[in-house]
Amino acid sequence: MEREYELDVVEAVLRAFARRKRLIQIITGPRQVGKSTAARQIRDRWTGPVTYASADGPLPPGPEWITHQWETCRRQGAGRGHERGVRHRAG
Repeated sequence: MEREYELDVVEAVLRAFARRKRLIQIITGPRQVGKSTAARQIRDRWTGPVTYASADGPLPPGPEWITHQWETCRRQGAGRGHERGVRHRAG
């Protein structure tokens, strides 16, 4: 089976996940550029816990949405230094 083309952002986000400093990674861009594909590829390659949430709704989410997503990642990582998440948002 042929492997799907991997978007450049995938490697960049995986490198960011591997850093000691824990930062949320948000993938943004216009419609149909591959944000969901990149998020899925990251999820498939990352060996730690992953939380996926889409902000692709009719209205942009407020700041409480980001806070909620970060807290979800923190709970999933359970203080083990695994607070990583993949988010994507239409531009």
